Amino acid sequence: MDRGLLARYYHIRQSLYEDMSGAADDPELKLQYDRMRKHYRQMRLEQLDSNAIEYLYVTSEIMREQGRAKSILPQLQQRCISPETDSHQKAILNYITANIYRQLGDSLKVIYYYATSAINDLCTPVNDYRSLHELAMQLYNAGDIERAYSYTTRSVKDFLVAHTRLNIQSTVDILPVITSAYESQMKERHRQLTFLLIWLSLMMTMLLCAMLVIIRERGRTRKKNELLREANVKLKDFNSMLLEANDIKEAYLSKYMDLCSSYIENLDNYRSQLRKTAKTGGFEKIMENLRSANYTDAVLHDFYTEFDATFLKLFPDFVSQLNAMLQPDKRLKDTSADGILTTELRVMALIRLGINDSTKIAHFLRRSLSTIYNYRVKIRNAAAGDRDNFESMVMRISFSPSRGAGGGKKDKVSFPEETTATKHG
Repeated sequence: MDRGLLARYYHIRQSLYEDMSGAADDPELKLQYDRMRKHYRQMRLEQLDSNAIEYLYVTSEIMREQGRAKSILPQLQQRCISPETDSHQKAILNYITANIYRQLGDSLKVIYYYATSAINDLCTPVNDYRSLHELAMQLYNAGDIERAYSYTTRSVKDFLVAHTRLNIQSTVDILPVITSAYESQMKERHRQLTFLLIWLSLMMTMLLCAMLVIIRERGRTRKKNELLREANVKLKDFNSMLLEANDIKEAYLSKYMDLCSSYIENLDNYRSQLRKTAKTGGFEKIMENLRSANYTDAVLHDFYTEFDATFLKLFPDFVSQLNAMLQPDKRLKDTSADGILTTELRVMALIRLGINDSTKIAHFLRRSLSTIYNYRVKIRNAAAGDRDNFESMVMRISFSPSRGAGGGKKDKVSFPEETTATKHG
């Protein structure tokens, strides 16, 4: 044989004894096969050219077994990047480099060069390789179970195609371990996913409940706001009514204090007049004066005149607003321009001031109860709208006392200083 064919023959014998050593169970037989492997490897090396890449394969393997492989790493890496090196050769060179770094204990570079070797192996039409299987083992030890399982599964498929019994056996030995770890990882992920789904379901339920509570509270808040707005409107109305009642009270209180003082003075004058009459005319003249109703009529006339004037100062548009609520043909005569009110208008005026009791109105106007009742019924029947609520509407006639030219503030209500009763006295 020529040297090239002889070197190939020794390579086949070396591979044969390498596989037999790996498959042997007897330790002595394993050692014998290993010695035969080394013997044919040495004979192969003697037939190779020192510049051939196979020579580098064998030399690096021998130096790795002798613990001197670190010195050959630069030569391996230089040959690996050479443009003359094909993908299959690069796969072998990177595999050898990974084994050397594995011996040196650099796990990161071991994974890198096994991965590089596996990439080149998968780019060539070769199914008999070990780099992907070794990479799977390294990743399994590093905790990357998912990739280890994926790479081991691919290796098994390729080994079955190549019918490499030794590689299949070594892969099958580790496959259950990786598969078990992968299944455990998947179960753990499934457990975590189940927990996450349960947690998300609880969160969604809580969120839904929170949304329902928020919607319900918003509805309650809306109702409360509506009630609050209604209460504010009523409060404004009540405040307006209180202010109005206060203004009316102040006006009438001031006026009737003046009237009381005036009537006391009138009584004193009347008493003096009676005393003079008694001195000049005697008892008969006194009785004549007492039987006369002129004084009482004059006092009542002045009283009602002051009442009318005061009321019309506070409600200058009262008669026109009242008539607007009555049927056109049944409206009351408007005497407000003269500063006086008719008895019917005085009845409505007292109702506007909050005096609804017919007995009190009759006593105030010195009319019979039936007369006051008839007045109220007559005016209520003349209403243009709802008769039942007519007097309530009368009580809502706007309060608008006269205003000064400056605008904004109410003018003080003024009244006549002198009354007919005073003159009569």
